[in-house]
Amino acid sequence: MLPMRNFLLLLLVLALLFAACDTTQTRDCAAFYYNHNQWQNIGVQDSIQFSSEEELYTFVLTSQEFSVPHEEESTGGSLTGASDPDLVLCNMYADFLYTCSDLGVDMRIHFDQLEEYEQPIEQQSIFVEYSFKATGEEQYPVKHNLLIEPVADLQYDYIETLVREGRTYTNVFESVVPVPDTGEPSYRKIGVSRGAGLLYFFDRDGKEYFLVQ
Repeated sequence: MLPMRNFLLLLLVLALLFAACDTTQTRDCAAFYYNHNQWQNIGVQDSIQFSSEEELYTFVLTSQEFSVPHEEESTGGSLTGASDPDLVLCNMYADFLYTCSDLGVDMRIHFDQLEEYEQPIEQQSIFVEYSFKATGEEQYPVKHNLLIEPVADLQYDYIETLVREGRTYTNVFESVVPVPDTGEPSYRKIGVSRGAGLLYFFDRDGKEYFLVQ
């Protein structure tokens, strides 16, 4: 059996070794910098209008938020404790909140930008999520999450050409999600296109709302 003094010395050495082998990696991340306007143009005082059965419905931008420079961390890497920032993924975001008083519906457009270490933006994964909830509620029960970049990775079934109201939209792809049997909003299907963003959405009864430009 080790003498108490030697035992305590061994514990100290082991503690120092574990401290040196801390595998938590950190990395400084930039603010959100993906140009979301190339997907959907969103102005400072923005509104988006849709038509349905000859009625117009306007979603008005109420707030927006962008992630700021911050630090991300990840576990794993060198057992010597050396810095290894290429193991840390930076997650930046932008949030745009809208409300439509005529429908009693709030909409959130949320962008996620995932950046690996020193990864050029054309190779980064960019997601956009369109979420809907009843005005006054806290949670968004209807969410459509779509990968929009990089273009080469997209596996959606496209509508190659869609012509509406004299306008032509290309490479339109759709998202369909389950919705509850009751309650609103129930926008189970949406259609999106690069440059126009959200083109249309359908509720559970098949009623269509189409973008007015």
